[in-house]
Amino acid sequence: MNRYLVKIAKQLDNTKERPHVLDALKKLDKNKGVITHWSTGSGKTRGFLLAVEKAQKEDREKPALIIAPASLTTNIDKEIKKHNLDIDKKRLDVFSYEKAVRIADKLKGNKYSIAIAEEAQKLRNADTKRTKELKELFQKSDKRLLATATANFNHVADIAPMLNMVSGEDILPEDRKKFEKKC
Repeated sequence: MNRYLVKIAKQLDNTKERPHVLDALKKLDKNKGVITHWSTGSGKTRGFLLAVEKAQKEDREKPALIIAPASLTTNIDKEIKKHNLDIDKKRLDVFSYEKAVRIADKLKGNKYSIAIAEEAQKLRNADTKRTKELKELFQKSDKRLLATATANFNHVADIAPMLNMVSGEDILPEDRKKFEKKC
């Protein structure tokens, strides 16, 4: 273990929010949705959990929703404890993408104060059942936050389904050929 790096890590003040996290939260206050495109280890999880905490304080009735890869769903509870956040877990629905798609009809009956997609690049293909099922769910939520480290994989059009999701309406064509003509 590198003692120098351990010493530096201990000196870091982890109670202060990083500027890009504060900026995203301010943008979410002013808009219905935000896509965060931050690298691994840059505060994505803490950032979206702060958004959940704020949404729960502002709306004491509606639940919040987080959809994440199955391997990350158990991490949510650990991060809430780690950062000592005031999140009511009884009003927090956390599902894997697979489970959320399976129960999408049931979830669409809920009205969420905020819907969050961790690893949102999984929603980049508008033709998949996953994106089709979750798009409506996200668009009817009061606020939407899509967190990713890789917003587009193969083509700039990969971001169109995610932008449409956070905007609450179809502002960009999701078909690549139509996207290329328009954009």
